[in-house]
Amino acid sequence: MTCCVGGPRTKPEQAAYTFLIDGENEAVHLTYAELDQQARAIAGWLQQQGSAGQGVLLPYPPGLDFIAAFYGCLYAGVVACRSIRPTAGKRWRNWPPFSPMPRLRFC
Repeated sequence: MTCCVGGPRTKPEQAAYTFLIDGENEAVHLTYAELDQQARAIAGWLQQQGSAGQGVLLPYPPGLDFIAAFYGCLYAGVVACRSIRPTAGKRWRNWPPFSPMPRLRFC
């Protein structure tokens, strides 16, 4: 599998994703080649952890790191569970209740 069906091979330098800081202004972007490289690195790490077929929690704020991690999960054959990190004023112990998913791992 390659990110976005052939993008890394046919148009590696084209922007695959662009993060808009406020919904309008571009902040950063990932090319197809960058996305593919990052996703493969993450997938390799996940496979080394023995995560295939398991759920992996992605506690990323909105942005391109989440996109790369999500594709890394797809490459590795793991189930990506989207989550947003608590803000500085919130405590991890109150967020989220993990009891229904005891095998969930962090990426």
